[in-house]
Amino acid sequence: MNRERHRYWSAYIADLQGRMLLADRRIVLLREPPLVSGHAAEVESREGTHEGNIRLNDKFDNYTRAEQRRCIVHELVHLHLFPLRFYQQMLGGDREDEVNLRIYIKRGHRSHEEYAVDDLARIIAPHMPLPPKAAKP
Repeated sequence: MNRERHRYWSAYIADLQGRMLLADRRIVLLREPPLVSGHAAEVESREGTHEGNIRLNDKFDNYTRAEQRRCIVHELVHLHLFPLRFYQQMLGGDREDEVNLRIYIKRGHRSHEEYAVDDLARIIAPHMPLPPKAAKP
């Protein structure tokens, strides 16, 4: 990705980042294509950080603007949900206390799912109609 395209997509990602309530995150557009061949875009994040890296494939500019928007929004939504993946990944590895680990995973998943759902509701709600005005008695 050349410098001009990198600036263009970085600015667009930053705009959507603010609109999607991710302004507290550090999101960087990398110049390398996605690690998984065939993906239009991908995002990666590390547990315990508010950072994410986005990659766009080499043909991203050939997609329609609607497809481009959907792909980037999709990757940004992953950042809202990423903490869930951390807890899921903890199931692999040492299973000394499998019962406590399962309880930990369930509680962590429920907690982070609520945060993610609340974030998504704050994003979507302004695009929905307000309730009708109550009738006067």
